Amino acid sequence: MRRRRDALAHRRLASCRVFRDAAETEQTYGRGVTTARRTFFVESYVPALDEEGAAALSAKLQAAIDELRREGRELEWLRSFALVEAETYVWMLTAGDVDDVVLVNERARLSYDHVVEVVAGEPPHGHRAVRAPR
Repeated sequence: MRRRRDALAHRRLASCRVFRDAAETEQTYGRGVTTARRTFFVESYVPALDEEGAAALSAKLQAAIDELRREGRELEWLRSFALVEAETYVWMLTAGDVDDVVLVNERARLSYDHVVEVVAGEPPHGHRAVRAPR
Protein backbone atom coordinates (compact mmCIF):
# COMPACT_ATOMS: atom_id res chain seq x y z
CA MET A 1 0.00 0.00 0.00
CA ARG A 2 2.88 2.34 0.73
CA ARG A 3 4.24 2.14 -2.81
CA ARG A 4 0.84 3.01 -4.25
CA ARG A 5 0.55 6.14 -2.11
CA ASP A 6 4.05 7.20 -3.09
CA ALA A 7 3.18 6.68 -6.74
CA LEU A 8 0.05 8.77 -6.33
CA ALA A 9 1.96 11.52 -4.52
CA HIS A 10 4.41 11.67 -7.41
CA ARG A 11 1.48 12.32 -9.75
CA ARG A 12 -0.08 14.82 -7.29
CA LEU A 13 -3.07 12.59 -6.63
CA ALA A 14 -4.47 11.77 -3.23
CA SER A 15 -5.45 8.33 -2.10
CA CYS A 16 -8.65 7.86 -0.23
CA ARG A 17 -9.88 4.76 1.41
CA VAL A 18 -13.27 3.59 0.32
CA PHE A 19 -15.83 2.63 2.92
CA ARG A 20 -19.27 1.32 2.28
CA ASP A 21 -21.46 4.36 2.70
CA ALA A 22 -24.77 2.58 3.23
CA ALA A 23 -25.44 -0.55 5.16
CA GLU A 24 -27.72 -3.22 3.79
CA THR A 25 -30.21 -2.58 6.56
CA GLU A 26 -32.87 0.04 7.12
CA GLN A 27 -30.52 1.81 9.51
CA THR A 28 -27.96 4.28 8.30
CA TYR A 29 -24.91 5.14 10.39
CA GLY A 30 -26.38 3.15 13.26
CA ARG A 31 -29.53 5.25 13.44
CA GLY A 32 -33.01 4.53 12.20
CA VAL A 33 -34.21 6.65 9.33
CA THR A 34 -37.82 7.66 9.73
CA THR A 35 -40.20 10.11 8.18
CA ALA A 36 -43.00 11.88 9.93
CA ARG A 37 -46.04 9.92 8.86
CA ARG A 38 -49.38 10.93 10.24
CA THR A 39 -52.70 9.11 10.39
CA PHE A 40 -55.72 10.51 8.58
CA PHE A 41 -59.43 9.71 8.77
CA VAL A 42 -61.36 10.37 5.54
CA GLU A 43 -65.15 10.48 5.36
CA SER A 44 -67.40 10.52 2.29
CA TYR A 45 -71.15 10.68 1.88
CA VAL A 46 -72.15 8.00 -0.64
CA PRO A 47 -75.85 7.80 -1.57
CA ALA A 48 -77.24 4.25 -1.63
CA LEU A 49 -74.04 2.83 -0.13
CA ASP A 50 -74.03 -0.92 0.36
CA GLU A 51 -71.40 -3.57 1.14
CA GLU A 52 -70.54 -4.12 -2.53
CA GLY A 53 -70.16 -0.37 -3.11
CA ALA A 54 -67.90 -0.03 -0.07
CA ALA A 55 -65.69 -2.87 -1.32
CA ALA A 56 -65.42 -1.17 -4.73
CA LEU A 57 -64.42 2.13 -3.09
CA SER A 58 -61.77 0.35 -1.03
CA ALA A 59 -60.36 -1.33 -4.13
CA LYS A 60 -60.12 2.02 -5.99
CA LEU A 61 -58.41 3.73 -3.09
CA GLN A 62 -55.97 0.89 -2.49
CA ALA A 63 -55.07 0.85 -6.20
CA ALA A 64 -54.42 4.61 -6.05
CA ILE A 65 -52.23 4.18 -2.96
CA ASP A 66 -50.26 1.37 -4.64
CA GLU A 67 -49.70 3.55 -7.71
CA LEU A 68 -48.54 6.52 -5.65
CA ARG A 69 -46.23 4.30 -3.60
CA ARG A 70 -44.58 3.13 -6.80
CA GLU A 71 -44.02 6.83 -7.54
CA GLY A 72 -42.24 7.26 -4.21
CA ARG A 73 -44.98 8.49 -1.89
CA GLU A 74 -44.96 7.06 1.63
CA LEU A 75 -48.55 5.94 2.10
CA GLU A 76 -50.08 3.05 3.96
CA TRP A 77 -53.67 1.83 3.84
CA LEU A 78 -54.95 1.12 7.33
CA ARG A 79 -58.65 0.21 7.15
CA SER A 80 -62.06 1.19 5.91
CA PHE A 81 -65.65 0.71 6.95
CA ALA A 82 -69.12 1.62 5.76
CA LEU A 83 -71.89 3.12 7.82
CA VAL A 84 -74.55 1.81 5.47
CA GLU A 85 -77.56 3.35 7.20
CA ALA A 86 -75.84 6.73 7.29
CA GLU A 87 -74.63 6.35 3.67
CA THR A 88 -71.12 7.11 4.86
CA TYR A 89 -67.84 5.51 3.80
CA VAL A 90 -64.80 6.00 6.04
CA TRP A 91 -61.18 5.01 5.51
CA MET A 92 -57.86 5.58 7.22
CA LEU A 93 -54.30 5.80 6.00
CA THR A 94 -50.89 7.05 7.02
CA ALA A 95 -49.34 9.78 4.90
CA GLY A 96 -46.81 12.58 5.14
CA ASP A 97 -49.42 15.31 5.03
CA VAL A 98 -53.00 16.09 4.04
CA ASP A 99 -51.91 16.91 0.47
CA ASP A 100 -51.04 13.23 -0.01
CA VAL A 101 -54.54 12.28 1.15
CA VAL A 102 -56.07 14.66 -1.39
CA LEU A 103 -53.82 13.20 -4.09
CA VAL A 104 -55.01 9.65 -3.29
CA ASN A 105 -58.64 10.72 -3.65
CA GLU A 106 -57.88 12.53 -6.92
CA ARG A 107 -56.02 9.52 -8.30
CA ALA A 108 -58.92 7.24 -7.33
CA ARG A 109 -61.36 9.81 -8.80
CA LEU A 110 -63.35 9.88 -5.59
CA SER A 111 -64.69 12.83 -3.67
CA TYR A 112 -64.52 13.24 0.07
CA ASP A 113 -66.43 15.34 2.55
CA HIS A 114 -64.16 15.41 5.53
CA VAL A 115 -60.45 14.76 6.22
CA VAL A 116 -58.94 14.99 9.70
CA GLU A 117 -55.69 13.96 11.28
CA VAL A 118 -56.15 11.51 14.15
CA VAL A 119 -53.95 10.58 17.09
CA ALA A 120 -53.85 7.41 19.14
CA GLY A 121 -56.27 7.20 22.02
CA GLU A 122 -54.15 4.67 23.87
CA PRO A 123 -50.65 4.96 25.35
CA PRO A 124 -47.68 4.07 23.13
CA HIS A 125 -46.64 0.41 23.07
CA GLY A 126 -44.63 -0.48 26.13
CA HIS A 127 -46.14 2.21 28.38
CA ARG A 128 -48.56 1.42 31.16
CA ALA A 129 -52.01 2.90 30.91
CA VAL A 130 -52.83 5.27 33.76
CA ARG A 131 -56.37 5.07 35.04
CA ALA A 132 -58.23 8.28 35.57
CA PRO A 133 -59.22 8.94 39.17
CA ARG A 134 -62.84 8.18 40.03
